[in-house]
Amino acid sequence: MRNILIPKFPLSLVPAMLRYAGQGALVAGLYGVLHDEITYSISPEYFTRPKFLQFHYADFGLPPRVFVAEIGFLATCWVGFIAGWFLARVAVPSFPPAMAHLHCCRGFAIILGCAFAASMAGFGL
Repeated sequence: MRNILIPKFPLSLVPAMLRYAGQGALVAGLYGVLHDEITYSISPEYFTRPKFLQFHYADFGLPPRVFVAEIGFLATCWVGFIAGWFLARVAVPSFPPAMAHLHCCRGFAIILGCAFAASMAGFGL
């Protein structure tokens, strides 16, 4: 019987899994940048009051729009890393490399589509 809580896989697969996790972090971070730039256009006070204080450690004195992009990336990249890791954890040990890549890309597209749909629903409300 397969133990899904404590998975066993060859350590040689870890680099590929980490690559997909890194790609997930990059995709999520770029989505966060775009999302926060749009949010800043709608409501700059959301950033000037709580977010600029929350991410004060990432302020390098650059223009506010650049700081907003940093905040968007930092706030979302870790979620993408975790999502990418779980997608890779399922796909890489189970499929040949080309199929694993296809499944991970599909997973990223589904997650990105759901995030976009949720943001549009929030905008509509």
